[in-house]
Amino acid sequence: MSDDSSNLLEYPLAFSNPEVERIYELTDVIRKENLQSWFIVPFKRDYGSSGVCLIGFKDLVPLYDEMFLIFTDFGKDIAVAIKLAKQREEQKKTGIEWVTESLSVNSPIERIIGKIIERAGKGTQSKRACVYLYLEKDNRFILQEPCFGRPLALKKIIPKINKLIDYFPYLAEWGGPALTVSLTINLKTIGVLHVENKEMNNGIYTAEDLQTLKLLAQHMAALIENIRLFESEKEHKQRLHMLLDYQQVLVKETIKQDGFIGITTTISELFTSSVILFDRFMRPIAHCMHLSDKEDYHFLIERATSQVFQGQAQEVWKASLAESEKILMTWPINHGGDLLGHLTLLVESNDVDDFFKLSVDIARNIYSLQFIKQKLVFDAKEQVKDGFIHKLLLPNMINEEEIIQYANVFNWILFLPHRISVFAFNHANEVESDNGIIVHQEKKNFIIQSVEGVGDSF
Repeated sequence: MSDDSSNLLEYPLAFSNPEVERIYELTDVIRKENLQSWFIVPFKRDYGSSGVCLIGFKDLVPLYDEMFLIFTDFGKDIAVAIKLAKQREEQKKTGIEWVTESLSVNSPIERIIGKIIERAGKGTQSKRACVYLYLEKDNRFILQEPCFGRPLALKKIIPKINKLIDYFPYLAEWGGPALTVSLTINLKTIGVLHVENKEMNNGIYTAEDLQTLKLLAQHMAALIENIRLFESEKEHKQRLHMLLDYQQVLVKETIKQDGFIGITTTISELFTSSVILFDRFMRPIAHCMHLSDKEDYHFLIERATSQVFQGQAQEVWKASLAESEKILMTWPINHGGDLLGHLTLLVESNDVDDFFKLSVDIARNIYSLQFIKQKLVFDAKEQVKDGFIHKLLLPNMINEEEIIQYANVFNWILFLPHRISVFAFNHANEVESDNGIIVHQEKKNFIIQSVEGVGDSF
């Protein structure tokens, strides 16, 4: 309404009052609705006018001047009620703003819960208030500490067995001795906010209490979700830094050692699991077992071997173990198109995530480098040995000093008596198939190792 019109609304007016004609907005409404009898009650107190109420009748109804005093008191009561409602709404907003400003993503989740449920308990005049948060990993709701008042006896809820409303019958329903609202983010329930034992209104919760809880639940869900995202990001960074530290340690192990023992021990620490390393023929060449898995060492080798040889070539082989939540996982270790070996881990099924996969890729790369390094060292030694033996067996020794230097490299005392033997391996019909090649290679390795052992004993 215009200022001129509002200044006139200092007292009740009826259809017979000529001043009404000056209030153009009201006359338009009256004519449009075709009201025969009507009166206006201003909502006015000492602090000013807060509005008006227009009451009209389609039929002609007599209005008496004696009723104006009652209308005036009615308008004052309405004005007081409006003021109190606005004050209460402002108090709610101020309380929520204070809670939000005093808490941040760095605040512990227990502190957030404590502040919110205290506000929920006091705002609804409840003796008890608490929060249940949903743990997606375990598929259950868990009672969170602290609680306002005496904690509920129900510590956890598994919604898979029962519906949530079976535990909280007044879920988003006022008019009962308890009241519950859900904590929701992006249509996903992350928990519930629950109050009971109201101290006023005969212990019955009202629609206003429901609105208060919904407002608190909205802010609480946002705060909890922000903290979870912050903690997840923080944990992700910490795990990446840890992985980089382990990568540096593994690279140092490849420099310090020619074997795989140190690398395997470090990888076992990284995954906190048992580790077995195989060569390309699925022969174990290094391992690091947890105490609880040591008795299963040979069984795990047989299981991993059967996985690889009986299954088709793939990125990873998986096998569940009976009466255990652990799974046996085996990956090929490749370089280019060449198969160098296999890596086997015994891990918890819940531990397999993107970070785990990244860690496995790093471990495979480190093992690949060590396999390549061993091959290069072996090839270099064999080349030096060939050159050494060639020069040693020449009819006329050209450079004796060079021969002595070669002997120092291989820790061979030249000035003692020695025997020279020449071996020839007869393949016969053993290598007609792939299995024949493997069997022949195993026999060849066994003979060479046996001869070297005999030579070392002299």
